[in-house]
Amino acid sequence: MLKLAALNGGGIDKVDPGFKKLATLKPNVLTFWSSHDQMANMLNNGDAWIGVWASDRAGTQVLQGAPVGLAYPQDGTVLFGNGIGMVKGTKHKALAEKYVNFALDAAQQNQLPRERRARADEQEREAPGQRPEAHAERQGAGELVHPDWEKIAKFTSEWTERWQREITSK
Repeated sequence: MLKLAALNGGGIDKVDPGFKKLATLKPNVLTFWSSHDQMANMLNNGDAWIGVWASDRAGTQVLQGAPVGLAYPQDGTVLFGNGIGMVKGTKHKALAEKYVNFALDAAQQNQLPRERRARADEQEREAPGQRPEAHAERQGAGELVHPDWEKIAKFTSEWTERWQREITSK
């Protein structure tokens, strides 16, 4: 939405141009997906042929042999950080702390990249020269775009309500 706003004269403080542009594109949109599994299923079974999705999800699909490819905007790819936390006042604080410590452990943090590289290497051995873009060490093209997430967070509820009211409910 922010990209549509920026391309049409807006930005974080002025998203109307983005919503207006999306309203003109809406008739051509099959589905505004609401879960990663839904997006994966639509792409894998041919119900959708293009969509905006996270590169880690698409890369996992490629590694699993799905008929999915990745493309990145030339003017940059948005960088999404990962986070973990506990619900304040949880009744299972010790268990939550144990999970957080597990997830933040260096061995665990390095596991996913190792698994991806191993699967990519295996696919490369099976089909030399056919190594998909998703296996590159640095996913994405162009610059990494770092949005002002703190500012975005202030508008998230408002934008979500507007999205549901103007885009997905009609």
